[in-house]
Amino acid sequence: MNKYIIILFSLFFYNYPLKAQEIKTITKADYKDSVFTSKVDFDSVKFIAPANFYHTKFSSQANFNNAQFDSLADFRVVQFDSSLTDFANAHFSSQAKFGGVYFPSLVNFREAKFDSLAYFSVAYFNSNANFIKTQFSSKVEFSQTHFVSLANFHLANFSSLAYFREAIFDSYADFRRTDFSSLADFNKADFNNSTIFGLTTFDSLADFSQAHFSSETYFSRSRFSSLAIFDYTTFDSLANFKEVNFDSLAYFHKAKFNTITDFSFVTFNSEVDFRSAVLPDTLYFNNVKKIEKEIDFTFSRLDPNKKICNIDLVDTDISKIKLRYSRFKLIFPDTIYLYEQKSKVYEQLLNVQDKHGFLSGKEKLDKEYQEFKYLENPQNDKSWVIKSVNHLTNFIQKHWWDYGYNKAKIFWWTFIFVAVFSLINWFLFDEMNEGVYEISYVFRPYKNKEKYLWVKWNYTQYKFNISLQQVIPAIIYTSLIFFGFRMSVEHVNYKNKAGVAYVYFQFVLGLVCLAYIANFIILSR
Repeated sequence: MNKYIIILFSLFFYNYPLKAQEIKTITKADYKDSVFTSKVDFDSVKFIAPANFYHTKFSSQANFNNAQFDSLADFRVVQFDSSLTDFANAHFSSQAKFGGVYFPSLVNFREAKFDSLAYFSVAYFNSNANFIKTQFSSKVEFSQTHFVSLANFHLANFSSLAYFREAIFDSYADFRRTDFSSLADFNKADFNNSTIFGLTTFDSLADFSQAHFSSETYFSRSRFSSLAIFDYTTFDSLANFKEVNFDSLAYFHKAKFNTITDFSFVTFNSEVDFRSAVLPDTLYFNNVKKIEKEIDFTFSRLDPNKKICNIDLVDTDISKIKLRYSRFKLIFPDTIYLYEQKSKVYEQLLNVQDKHGFLSGKEKLDKEYQEFKYLENPQNDKSWVIKSVNHLTNFIQKHWWDYGYNKAKIFWWTFIFVAVFSLINWFLFDEMNEGVYEISYVFRPYKNKEKYLWVKWNYTQYKFNISLQQVIPAIIYTSLIFFGFRMSVEHVNYKNKAGVAYVYFQFVLGLVCLAYIANFIILSR
């Protein structure tokens, strides 16, 4: 077609929109550098020869609904200015090139078919991009493509290579129920809003290495039949892999999980690599019953700003999970979990710590388990008395000697008790030594009082001797009672019942401390 005919054909389109019933077949279509100022309707048109729209401008709506392209369809660097660009149900039998195209408004490729190369690299979708049920039978290129608004690939089918390398998704990215029969390459892709790959099938390599997910990401109930690579991938928000099937290797080497990561009900039919992965705030790993090879979290790490990773392991095959519990804390977020289920998790995880020699992890876990048995004992629900006793026992066990893991704490408690009792006995020195339990042969030189403290309470004044000369005697007086192996009953004034009870309390508490000190010394040898 010479230039003159091209110009005349272009003028025809300027003033007369094409109707499907007027033109069904176009044997030659060279519209390179053309400008269409009004609506262009290629509905159901069949392009037999190459359709060259290179650098063409559509100032109004462009309708390619049901169009058939038997040869090359070249839309590179085309400018669509209309409110809708419609390629719904279009069929591209040969290469379709949309590289570098700017789509300012809605683009509809719903149920379109691409039998050969579909090239969208560096394209810019400023509004919704609809690829629902689109069929890509050959290689498709979306590398470095920018989706500003919704990118909808729901129920799309990629039969060959699918490249989304370095693509940018600023809004919602929907890949639900999408099938990737060959390579799915999302290397270095940026997902800046919610992303969903739910019920998606990856039959070949799925490469999400160095991808960045800024918002919620869902891979729930998807299947990775081949290698799944998430190396160096960053998940800033929720990463949901619930009920995913990994039939082959799954790599999360140096992946970064920030908030919540859900691997509950996942099936691991092959090896999983979490080496150097940054653990999230909360990791749901419950109901993971099929683990083909041991999952190793020992080389995973925590973010420098975080101290712990909460983890749920209920009804999981913990025997095939290797982790240092010093970096984790068990959680049971589901209120329906039974006491027996929780106890089983503690006991199985304690076995793992024993098996691999993780002593610090075992100590931390055992402390938590003992506290759990006191505070969540089913008997607590039967009586407030039992509950109170268990809570008190737990408090004592926890703070007295750290559930037996810090027996040296007894020296600190002994010092605290002696100091507190000495302070009280200093204020009540004369009353205690003369009116309750006298040790006169020691304290006779200190009988002279020098200074008193008068305290008024409830309209009554109380006198306390606070002579500095009696500080040392008060300490000695307390120590003789606290560390005494027996009481001199003949020196006890049993008429002062409150005072006698106080003295015997010091005495009994001292015996308890001495017993624990003796136990510590014996076991330390």
